[in-house]
Amino acid sequence: MEGQGLKRHMAGAILLLAAWSVWTAVRYWDSYAIDLAAIYIAGHFASVGDMAMLYGGESARFAVGNAPEWRGVLESHGITGQSGSHYVYPPLWAFAVAPFADATDPIAFFNAGRILLILSLAGSVLVVWRLMKVPLSPFLFALIAIIFIETTIPAAAALSLGQPQLLVIFLILLAFERYASGREVTAGALLGLAAAIKVTPILLALIFVADKRWRAVGAAAGIAAGLALLSVAIAGFEAHLVFLSGVSWMESLMPVVGLNLTFETVMHDFFVPFVPCDPCTDPRMGVDTAWVTLASKLLLAASLVAGLWATSTLSEADRLRVRLMLISTAALFFGPLAWMHYYTLTMLLFLGFALRLGWRLAVISAIPVWIGFSQAWMGSLLRNATAFPFETMYPQHTALLSLLFIVTVTVFVAFLSSGKLRNKTYRTVNPAR
Repeated sequence: MEGQGLKRHMAGAILLLAAWSVWTAVRYWDSYAIDLAAIYIAGHFASVGDMAMLYGGESARFAVGNAPEWRGVLESHGITGQSGSHYVYPPLWAFAVAPFADATDPIAFFNAGRILLILSLAGSVLVVWRLMKVPLSPFLFALIAIIFIETTIPAAAALSLGQPQLLVIFLILLAFERYASGREVTAGALLGLAAAIKVTPILLALIFVADKRWRAVGAAAGIAAGLALLSVAIAGFEAHLVFLSGVSWMESLMPVVGLNLTFETVMHDFFVPFVPCDPCTDPRMGVDTAWVTLASKLLLAASLVAGLWATSTLSEADRLRVRLMLISTAALFFGPLAWMHYYTLTMLLFLGFALRLGWRLAVISAIPVWIGFSQAWMGSLLRNATAFPFETMYPQHTALLSLLFIVTVTVFVAFLSSGKLRNKTYRTVNPAR
């Protein structure tokens, strides 16, 4: 597919994604977004210089509850019966949104934020098509991706929450699309920016290190470190100590809930006694077990080393794609927290891999993942699983779904590593005719 035919198909894909973006924005217009609320409230306190309340004050920690002052920000705009989540990002970004929080009401902020997130998700679809070299027209791939997005939970959860993870995912995908195109500095800078919003993407810099692309490594480290220093210069050390303390607190928790898909959740579902978190308001929120945390970190390290070693003999293009999927998935599954919307990145990469198998194998491999993450199946469990522990299939479902997904990813990597996965071509009408 070349020349004018490709341009027509790309234009069609852009129009399709634009139409979906408008439709999605209309569906969510003027609706509450709990994660964007946290950013709005933090931006409000940054704008008035109240550093003590930037992270909710001493009375508010993740899974414990919001400070009255935080709820007051929303109530002052007529929003009652809602609470913000918790601001879990570096102080820099609270100051970045402070002018907007100061100039707009929460609902207008939510609308603008959701538009940015919707466009990030739409852009990610096109970037995945380029990065994964999907052997379909961009229009057909966009159509399939939209169907997947609309019928599964991860992206829908991210949009409903107003979760900035969608922006981070777009930055990650664009970074590696640029990397595949030989733009090492741009790739590193984009990955550094993603890591400055959420720390986990910095693990993907291992791909640069393994390839000995030191310009990309330097750009990633430089941007991440530069933004960290800028954050300290603007907000001061004390705010960052509070931020790091909050991150440490979050990592000490063990949410045994269906939205958290990790190895640690599996272990606590089946093998480790549940220890409640005393100050937490959610009865399903437990405390990490030391040996499980250690085992998870060791497995993460082992999976990263094994993944880099096993893929070292692949062609450069396939090596990048497989490593990106392996590392991004391992970082989630063996990390302390992996909310379901984080798996939007893995789902998009998975879709790219599946569609390189040819129609028959693509459908066969996609069915178990689609069913497991479908809104019909998972949504029904999430709505009905309100009791804990083990009074529903909720914990067991979390564990089995996690294992299913990891097994599926492993099968794809095995196919590609053994040379059985080919870049299949599809029987399509020649667009040039």
